[in-house]
Amino acid sequence: MLLSYIRSAALLSARRPALLHTATAGGGRHGSTAFASSSRPGGVSSTLRRTFATGAPNEVPSGILGIQQRGKHRWLQFNTRWLAFRLRVRLIKRVVLGSLGLAALGVGTAFFVDEGIKRSLQFNFTIMPLYVHYRWVQWRVSHLPPEMQTPHFERLHNLYQNDPLRLCLKLKGFYVKIGQVISAFGGGAVPEQYVESLRVLQDNVPAESGEYARKLLEESLGCPVEEVFSYFDDHAMAAASIGQVHRARLLDGTDVVVKVMYPSVEKYFKMDIATMVRFTRMAAPEQVPVLREVEKQFMTEFDYQREARQLREASENIMPHFPGVVIPLPIDEQHPSSPRPGGLCTRQVLVMEMLHGKSLMRAMDEQLDRMARAEGKTARELRKEFQRKFEQGEGMAEPPSRTKMRLYRGLIALGDYLRNGTALTYNWTLGWVAPPIDYKWRELPIDAASVIDVLFRVHAHQLFINGAFNADSHPGNIMLLDDGRVGLIDYGQVKRIAHPDRIKFARLLLALAERDQVATVALWKECGFATEGDDHYVIDKWATYFFSRMSADVVDELGGLALFQENLEKIDRQAHNPEDFIMVFRMAALLRANAMSLGFSSIDSSQMWKEQALNILHAHDEPPPSLVPGRQLHPDSSGHLTAKLAAAAADA
Repeated sequence: MLLSYIRSAALLSARRPALLHTATAGGGRHGSTAFASSSRPGGVSSTLRRTFATGAPNEVPSGILGIQQRGKHRWLQFNTRWLAFRLRVRLIKRVVLGSLGLAALGVGTAFFVDEGIKRSLQFNFTIMPLYVHYRWVQWRVSHLPPEMQTPHFERLHNLYQNDPLRLCLKLKGFYVKIGQVISAFGGGAVPEQYVESLRVLQDNVPAESGEYARKLLEESLGCPVEEVFSYFDDHAMAAASIGQVHRARLLDGTDVVVKVMYPSVEKYFKMDIATMVRFTRMAAPEQVPVLREVEKQFMTEFDYQREARQLREASENIMPHFPGVVIPLPIDEQHPSSPRPGGLCTRQVLVMEMLHGKSLMRAMDEQLDRMARAEGKTARELRKEFQRKFEQGEGMAEPPSRTKMRLYRGLIALGDYLRNGTALTYNWTLGWVAPPIDYKWRELPIDAASVIDVLFRVHAHQLFINGAFNADSHPGNIMLLDDGRVGLIDYGQVKRIAHPDRIKFARLLLALAERDQVATVALWKECGFATEGDDHYVIDKWATYFFSRMSADVVDELGGLALFQENLEKIDRQAHNPEDFIMVFRMAALLRANAMSLGFSSIDSSQMWKEQALNILHAHDEPPPSLVPGRQLHPDSSGHLTAKLAAAAADA
């Protein structure tokens, strides 16, 4: 290729008559020498090297002939260097493309061979485009007022609303668990499109076949199903992140539910959490410590024998103090209905008493459907209307108090009894000769105030008195029973907290309940929380967000719920978030989400727990903190904080 290029350059020069004429006088000899030497291996390169080093093989004549000769050599030198550059570029292209090809081959091979890489790629191919698109739109509309930004984000919500659900249903495991948590955060914490899409994960995840479940059950118990159950329903009543649940009946007639764990689910959880940590480190690094603690707690779920012990412990701790609450007992060695001395609970199988009722999530959906039909709307339209009112602060009415709701429910029940009593009289008289009247019982509305009060009191008792609480209180794990009681299930994620930390947390809650910002900062730091710059404004905001409320007065000045944590980190980054309190925050956040889903838009967990916090301090002769209700941070810091907020907003 190089030889052909040089010959072409010489022919082009030969077309110039003047140069051709002068070349025959002297310069042509040098050219022919160079060309002749090119027939030998390395001839061109060696001759050109001499030419470029000395200007010419022999002395270059002076005058016009010398100028023409030097021009010819320079032109040849330029073209040769240009050719060398093109060859280098082509070589680099081949190396890069070859490397990319090898990388693609390796990734493709790993995709089919390594399950962890395959799952990680599927996650990134789904979530990364979504994340980048949101970030780009956020940057593009950052100069607009909030009301003008909303339509842009609504279009993104509508575009991507089903992508996370498809990912959860495809990969299952850890992603189902994350989807359940996201779907519990209604009331503006998460866009309604995603909440509605992921809501199916609460109690309607596709399950494996009954034959598959029987096989796993028999392998774990070491005996045929018929030896311990008189009835086993092959159709799963529910499926979740790590297993599925079936109805069954013991040999003595006791109705039970059977949880069967999927094989290899623990391995996949570890892979998926590693993927999520990598993504979180890039997208929201302040959440990495939270995710690490959640990971530790999630990994405790892969032992149903542990969960059986925790179920019995919770039942014995709670039910004597809360007669309106039921926690099912496991069919273990202590249960009188166990058909085997060692019980029916193994690492992969959990058998427990059945609770008759429906999940809080399903009850809320059914109630919303009834309300929507009464107004001539769909449930989705009504939910979006509630969402809009919540976001715009249009004064949504709080649910009625417990007294009013009990009166209302009583009136509905009385009306049903009167109507059905009349129908009974008619059917046994005129009904013998005329068409009978059907009996109808109306669905009673959820007593939201009572349910939320019970949930907060029970979890406060677990936290402060027992020192062991369920950190997974999403609405799929809360049941409204047929007899009016509240059922609590799924005690796989029980967090234990030491007595000294409970005392510290009780003092912090009292400061939050009294809105004493100065005391809140001091007591949250005493619990172990720290930021790099020790900014008291940021410390107070984190404590309030974690354990008190997520209302507009807390989050709006920092960009709302969507940007609150990110902007706080820009002002002053977290240096240490105490691990023992991360799961307390998760429990408080889920309970507040349940309350918001039932219509309580201004729930404050510190107010709900204030009485129990005082009780534990008094029970252990611990003095409550010295508080000044409503005390704010030092006013001299307002200008400093305003400047930091402005800088954070500019960066955003």
